[in-house]
Amino acid sequence: MRTTLHAIAVCILLAAGGSATAVFSAEPPPATTPESRSDREVNLRPKFRKGDQTRFIMTIDSTGQTRSADAAAPASKDRSRPDSKKPAKQAAADDKAEEQTMKQELGLLLRVKEADPEKGATIELVYESLKVDLRSPGMDVTFDSTKKAAKPASKTGSDPSASMPTEQDMIEAMLRPMVGTTITMQVDADGNITSSSGGSALSMAGMLTAVNGLTGSSLPGAGAGGDALGSLFTVAKGRGSAAVGESWTTSDTLDNSLIGTFRITNKTTLKSHARGLAQLAFAGHLEPGTQGSPGLLSSTAQVKESDFTGDAAWDTERGMLKTMTSDQRIVMDATVPDMDAGQRSVTMTSRTRVTVKRID
Repeated sequence: MRTTLHAIAVCILLAAGGSATAVFSAEPPPATTPESRSDREVNLRPKFRKGDQTRFIMTIDSTGQTRSADAAAPASKDRSRPDSKKPAKQAAADDKAEEQTMKQELGLLLRVKEADPEKGATIELVYESLKVDLRSPGMDVTFDSTKKAAKPASKTGSDPSASMPTEQDMIEAMLRPMVGTTITMQVDADGNITSSSGGSALSMAGMLTAVNGLTGSSLPGAGAGGDALGSLFTVAKGRGSAAVGESWTTSDTLDNSLIGTFRITNKTTLKSHARGLAQLAFAGHLEPGTQGSPGLLSSTAQVKESDFTGDAAWDTERGMLKTMTSDQRIVMDATVPDMDAGQRSVTMTSRTRVTVKRID
């Protein structure tokens, strides 16, 4: 069975355990008088209160295609000519893309342990539940932490595979320990994550699943810079407030992803504010070729293209996210294991939709 690395590509911006150092470079706002600007300002800061508990549902839908690099490039339609490098049947097989789909649903609990309007807050984020549905060549996996683990099938002593764990056993071993994981974060007054601790189960499982091609994306960790978890605390990265119609741009560095370090550019626009809800839109890209630090797979994979768009509704009265939707596309060149040739070059294209909804 060919192992795909589409798992790496789908959610670079949601890298498990990744940390981010924000380097904000906001565009100058339109020239206005202090009085007129103050009248139009919308407060987009979070409102943390000690003891508050809030739950969210995060859904990550991803699809991906992995195609041999030779097949991805333009080629002659006549593959049966004598000078063709491969027989027609082999060439046709190489042209066929391997497809993978995955859906993850996370139940998240946010707890405010300490809060100071001027300094920020100490937050705990608990992974209360996890559901995974994966479909790929040679693999069909379903996991639901709200259900008890299935009992191992009985095997006879003469069965040579009796001592071998099944595919479902491996999935259970990697994913079930994530449930109950708690990440402790320090968040500043504007909602930016300044530091985090915990979540080692997410990092290890994310690493294992990516290497083995078992998932469409790593679970989101506590990193900022495009991380969906960061949106729980702020949708106005680099700004505490803005005027309706105003746009600003930020540039973040995402460290410790599986394939290195990346620069993420994001432009946010405050579209409207009415009845306590601020509507924002954002769009950006991950700059190719900025992998400067070593990652587990940095020598075998390279991002060529990446862009994302989305929108969010921010509850200005409660000072917290209400809903968010984000769509991301990544194109990556990689070298993957191959049973026949040892390894092969592939081009991977993945699309991911992330939705977050506050449920209480």
